[in-house]
Amino acid sequence: MLGICYRPPDSTADNDAGLFNLFEQACKDCINCVIIGDFNFRELKWDKPETLQDDHPLINCINDNFLYQLVNEATRNENFLDLIFSSDENIVENVAVREPFGTSDHNIIEFNVIINRISKDKNMQQFNYHRANYQDIIEAVISKSWGNIEVDDVNDVWGIIKSDILQIRDSFVPLTGKSNLKAKWVNKTVTKCRRGKRDAWDNYVASGKIEELYEVYKKKLYKSTSANDDAKKQFELKLANNVKNDSKSFFSYVRSKERNKVKVGPLRDSTGNIITDDKTTANIFNDYFASVFTVEDRANIPIAEQIFTGLESDGLREIYINGDIVCKKLSEININKSLGSDDLHPKLLFGLRYQLVGP
Repeated sequence: MLGICYRPPDSTADNDAGLFNLFEQACKDCINCVIIGDFNFRELKWDKPETLQDDHPLINCINDNFLYQLVNEATRNENFLDLIFSSDENIVENVAVREPFGTSDHNIIEFNVIINRISKDKNMQQFNYHRANYQDIIEAVISKSWGNIEVDDVNDVWGIIKSDILQIRDSFVPLTGKSNLKAKWVNKTVTKCRRGKRDAWDNYVASGKIEELYEVYKKKLYKSTSANDDAKKQFELKLANNVKNDSKSFFSYVRSKERNKVKVGPLRDSTGNIITDDKTTANIFNDYFASVFTVEDRANIPIAEQIFTGLESDGLREIYINGDIVCKKLSEININKSLGSDDLHPKLLFGLRYQLVGP
């Protein structure tokens, strides 16, 4: 369990008692728990363990619940306000107090929580079609002798072509991790400026906090903030200008900014009980929708009205398809859509549109 708390500086004894009760409950309910936050106990100096008194309510709480406190550097001026408590000191690693966070006077605390050690495999990755080298892909496709396939059935021909495309995809389209924790607008410039800001802070701390180096850090901070703001503005402007062609990305970004997520339920079942779990809620909706379906009389299906009034010879008997039609369809594919059941991404089909026209 990962919990985060904020305890105001003027917290009352009753509020503190409620907080410590939550600590106790978390430790009882979970095998491992990590509790972080801004606790505002200015009087506690965690870099001097000999000054920590057992009769202090927070010290008493963490002793009773066998918790470890893992922050040993001041996080706001000379005060230890932001803390990490863990039921197992081995599941929290690489704790580091970094530079101040944004416009706040509190420092960033970085740390790793070991949830589960798993190795990355192919199933955790996906193809990045937007970073593929399409020139190499096109050359690989040209080397295929699709014009000489000696198979009569069109489905068999398609099976051969599709197999070749997927084989080429596996060879030339790079893999990338599914999860990307960076903000969508973070580019190389932003990353470089953030790294420079961090290095400037490290130099300032390592120097014993020389004032001149702090001025260097402030300049790097301003540059980093400006680069981030500019990148975000450009990213949002690009999304807005391209909303007609790529509404999916636009609304995905808008939803990510919503503070409240819409949740279905709770509902009442037929006996008046409150239902909150997802499976039962889905079944209630299913039962309701099934109850209002129209049941058709399949024994008396009406005869369809005859609309075509021309001669039988004027009916649609043949379909003509040529290269121009196929190329036009491939050129109009929306490359921002997901791949279909054939496992071929629209971006890949668009990139090979001229090579796929013939076959």
